Formats: sequence, structure tokens, C-alpha cells
Amino acid sequence: MHDVASATLAPLTLHRMASERALPAAQNDALRRRLRDLITLRFGGVITHAAKALGVSHATISDVLSGKRGVGQKLLDGMANVTGQSLDALVGRSVELDPAALRGGDQLGQHPLYPTREQELRAKLARRGVAADESAIAEMQTIGMSRARPVLSVDFLMRLYEAILQDREDNAGGQ
Repeated sequence: MHDVASATLAPLTLHRMASERALPAAQNDALRRRLRDLITLRFGGVITHAAKALGVSHATISDVLSGKRGVGQKLLDGMANVTGQSLDALVGRSVELDPAALRGGDQLGQHPLYPTREQELRAKLARRGVAADESAIAEMQTIGMSRARPVLSVDFLMRLYEAILQDREDNAGGQ
């Protein structure tokens, strides 16, 4: 004869641990609203298209929108890349920059945000399968700014980069 043992376990209770890395609830709520607006306005309400552009899964966006999870760094980075806004602006934090460093007339390459944005531009070009034209990048760094620009977006640099290439193409035929 065999004996059968049985045991009863107390119900398991899970407690959420507060993480210092997590965004506060108010910031997550604000980002959720921004994400909803972005999906509606930029992607016609199609979450799949938004997920692809933002570099996250459809499930991630669904979980964030439903409140099952907060906005993570990958989604936040994707929102910044798609909107051209800084991470600080997205989470509602203002940044004080040194006005002297941003005064008009300085070269674009001297802007405090330029090194970061140039790297983002190179990454964006690489994702498109395009090798960066180093002479165009070098020319961008020397362009004089007509006014102070507290925010410098990768989209601005991309448009400038494309304008430099177009200008070269337009002027190549006249020489």
C-alpha cells in the first residue's frame, strides 16, 4: 500500500515593489495621453504602424495604453525619435540651458546638443541603409545659426543634411 501525502499552501500574496527607475504615476498618465494622441494623429489610430515606428511591440503599446504597465525607456526613446521632442520635454521636465552657449551666430557644431543629435542622425541614416556623407556632416557643423535654438532635434539635422545634399546636386549641373 502506498501513502499519499498532501500539503496545503497558504495563498500567495504578491506586493509591488516601488522602483526608483519607474516613472511617477502622473508622468505615466501624461505619457499615455501623449501616446494616444500620437497614435491617432500620426498613425491614423493604427497601433501596429505606431509600434513599428516606435520600435516596440503591439503588446507593449496595448499594455501601456490599458495601464497594465508604465512607459519604459525603449518606448520613451521611440516617442522622442518620432516626435523630435527631447526626453525631458516628453516627461514634462524643463531644462535650463546656458543662454551664452545658444546665442545666435554660433556654429551649429558648437550647440551643446549637437554631438548627441549627430549620433542620432547617423543612426537614422544607418537604419535607412544609407552611409553618411562625411563632407555634408562636416559642413553642417560649420553652419552659422541665425538665432538661439534651445532645442535641437534630429529631424532638424536630417532636413539640413538633406538640404545640403540637394544643394550640391542642384549646383553640380551648373558647373
